[in-house]
Amino acid sequence: MPNDDQDIRRSLARAFDRAWDDYYRSGRRSVNQDVARTELARRLVQLSKEGISNEEHLAIAGLSHLNQLGVKKNQSPSLNLPRTVEGAALKDS
Repeated sequence: MPNDDQDIRRSLARAFDRAWDDYYRSGRRSVNQDVARTELARRLVQLSKEGISNEEHLAIAGLSHLNQLGVKKNQSPSLNLPRTVEGAALKDS
């Protein structure tokens, strides 16, 4: 478990790389690459601040966030679908 800033940064970087690789390998690139990378980084930092430190959980939540970005971009504005908070059940104890 990460215990200092350096470990946390490394863990976030590995989770970012894993989510990014899975997203782009899957062929689901429906969002501009610069936007997607920025949004992924923001989401992972947010999750880390919320207490999630497990790299696998971070990567899964990051990939889910990237997939949702594509859905939101392609959704009709008239649709009012409920949002889920990915990662909420993944909080580390």
